[in-house]
Amino acid sequence: HANLGGPTPDQRKSIENANDRKHPEGRGVAVCAEFLVTNAELAEENKAREARGEEPLTREQYLVERYFGEDKVGLELGTSMGGVFMREASPHVAHMDGISNGITEEEIGKIENVCENCDVRLGDAATLPYEDNRFDFVFAVHIHRYFKEHASYEEAREYFLKVIQEIYRTLKPGGVAILSPALHTPTYRLTDPTNLDHGGGNLDSTDFTEEERALLPEGIVIEAMKDQHRRYGEESFSSIRITKPA
Repeated sequence: HANLGGPTPDQRKSIENANDRKHPEGRGVAVCAEFLVTNAELAEENKAREARGEEPLTREQYLVERYFGEDKVGLELGTSMGGVFMREASPHVAHMDGISNGITEEEIGKIENVCENCDVRLGDAATLPYEDNRFDFVFAVHIHRYFKEHASYEEAREYFLKVIQEIYRTLKPGGVAILSPALHTPTYRLTDPTNLDHGGGNLDSTDFTEEERALLPEGIVIEAMKDQHRRYGEESFSSIRITKPA
């Protein structure tokens, strides 16, 4: 059964080759910030800073200031590619966990050998092996592409809801999760439920049916974060923010 934990070996190889060209060492947090921080929230923050006579923040600095902290515990879903994000985030937090269904023991060892406060596991995002109320933040970038491994849109959508339930369970009260699912460009904006590439068929939609809402945890706050992606134009990118009320 496919899951959100990470890529298959073939997918991982392809992504690693692309990352070698696009995302050099030392840029993990910066690259992820492009998908976890919207233009609107960064602009709002910097407008407030300007009014206080403070220097504006970069997207990466905003991510670090808003979500990280020496007492924070975070989770990265879909850890791979050498755990670049985990390793770069770890100096800013108390502890980083990572989980992937496509990571090898060798890769886990390499990450943990250079990151003392990191713990990486092979596992499934729909059955997270962590206690309730553990994480201050949960981040995931470009993981919805793996939904296409499911047999049907309905099966993938059901799995998506299970992942949301698990994320909510493991978030601390006041915790936040951001899932960066798919690029909704004209090429990828798919309406055919049988086409699951890049979250096709509105797999990642937050317009839940009545039946789906009945499966969501009571009190959960889910927002669609529409944004203008640097390559694809206005409102071409969408992330999902999940908040557990304090």
